[in-house]
Amino acid sequence: MNSVTARQLVSSGLSQSVGMHLAIALFVVVAAFMMLAPASTYAQQELSVEELEAYIAKQKEALEAVRANRDETEKKATEIQEALAEQEARRLEVEAELEALCMEREEIDPGTFDECIASLGK
Repeated sequence: MNSVTARQLVSSGLSQSVGMHLAIALFVVVAAFMMLAPASTYAQQELSVEELEAYIAKQKEALEAVRANRDETEKKATEIQEALAEQEARRLEVEAELEALCMEREEIDPGTFDECIASLGK
């Protein structure tokens, strides 16, 4: 029973973090699209030079916001990849420890190794 709990602890913590970061990334993409969508409306209107300059300035600000969000998303994606690599290393370490315990149990009670390994979900 402890081996299942250990596996669950190893795998459950990061999956919530990944989901949260993916939701943030999706929000950033949708927000960027919404900020850039009015461009077609402006393209259909005749604009004065001042209005056109204001529109361009607004679009430059939106572009900078999108770039900043992209950079933040890339940083978070890198952090997630590093965390996943750490999680995988820890999972392999825990599995090796649990297998070693199954081998010890086999030495004490012959014929229990397969049952022990099966209880780990392998």
